[in-house]
Amino acid sequence: MLKHQSYPQNFVRSGFTLIELLVALMITAILVALIGGALGSLLGNTEVVATQATIIQIDDIIQARYDAIKSANVSVEAKKLSVLNSSISEKEAEFLIRKILYRQALPQRPEDLFGLNYSRYTGSGVNDDAPYTA
Repeated sequence: MLKHQSYPQNFVRSGFTLIELLVALMITAILVALIGGALGSLLGNTEVVATQATIIQIDDIIQARYDAIKSANVSVEAKKLSVLNSSISEKEAEFLIRKILYRQALPQRPEDLFGLNYSRYTGSGVNDDAPYTA
């Protein structure tokens, strides 16, 4: 039979057993995994919210530019252009001026930054190919 060791009464056990350390490590690992999963999804949500906020800001800027051009009074410039170029009516001149303003305020390609006659700036010889709709 095994002998049971008896310790003196004043003996104080110091340290942890291997089982106690493993249990503590397992509990810590489980808690870290739970917290990591929660933080991961939280960080993913913040990226989505930040992207949505940026898209809303860009949309507001585009809408403000569109509204400014739509409400602009270009009749004086249209009269001047129709007088200078007798082949263009005042309504067509107004359309062309608004078209230039839209292209400069809301460019779709780099060439749009220069207006209708951008071939003299780029040297490309490309003319405005957008269809005219009255």
